[in-house]
Amino acid sequence: KLPGQMHIVRNDIADKFLKDDKLIVYSEGRNKQIAPRKEMRTTNPVTHSDYPMVTLVNGGSASASEVVSGALQDHKRSVLIGERTYGKGSVQRLMRLRATGQRSILKLTVAHYFLPSGRSIHRTAKSRGGILPDITTAYEESWSRDAFGKHQSASDFYAYSLKQWPKNKKKLMGLAAFDNEDPSQYPGFDEWYDNLKVKIDKDSARRLLRQWIRLLAADERGRDWTSDLQEDNQLQRAIYEAGKKIKGLDLESISAYKRFVIELGKVDNGDKTGDK
Repeated sequence: KLPGQMHIVRNDIADKFLKDDKLIVYSEGRNKQIAPRKEMRTTNPVTHSDYPMVTLVNGGSASASEVVSGALQDHKRSVLIGERTYGKGSVQRLMRLRATGQRSILKLTVAHYFLPSGRSIHRTAKSRGGILPDITTAYEESWSRDAFGKHQSASDFYAYSLKQWPKNKKKLMGLAAFDNEDPSQYPGFDEWYDNLKVKIDKDSARRLLRQWIRLLAADERGRDWTSDLQEDNQLQRAIYEAGKKIKGLDLESISAYKRFVIELGKVDNGDKTGDK
């Protein structure tokens, strides 16, 4: 059997998007007796094989996630967006050593995983490994963590939340999700901005304040945010590409999407000034 993690990948993820009997991944080693070829194929006939689909990947995507995304790419089921994946595709086996009376165990790499096309995802000294996305989109940090720390140390954020959070909690919770890049949406923003101890331009102040509000909102909800649509350019590109696959869908009509959809549309049409 392949490792348990890979078994879960087949049954719980790949089967949902690849129908019929399709190869997901196979493992094979140089020594065919120790590590003969073993295939993992789809088995579940009930799938979502017709859903428009994009898959986000980056340098943190490793092992099982690379297998799933690589199989989806090879079968042309999903467009991969983001950055090159990590490149972890080795198969290890635990072997007890006779020399120590089997009291010691050696963890030895005996094979590698290969995608349906025959690509090896494993990173080596001679190969960068990993999977290249169909659309390379580097993550862009839209706000400075150093600046955030300086404002936090100066109590700039605390001054705002102490005054505004108790009486405007519901409104601020909404702005934590989406503020349309409009500082006037924040109650008392101009007064707060004029009294900042650490001076910064207004748009940067809004971005940083929103990140602070998102922390308060996460505490209030009892769970962290899984993503930030308004600031995550990779997620925005994924939505844009998925939207193009849905006939009759007008992404610009959705307020939370309109700005980045217009910008990405300009890039698609050759206007580089529209790139983020």
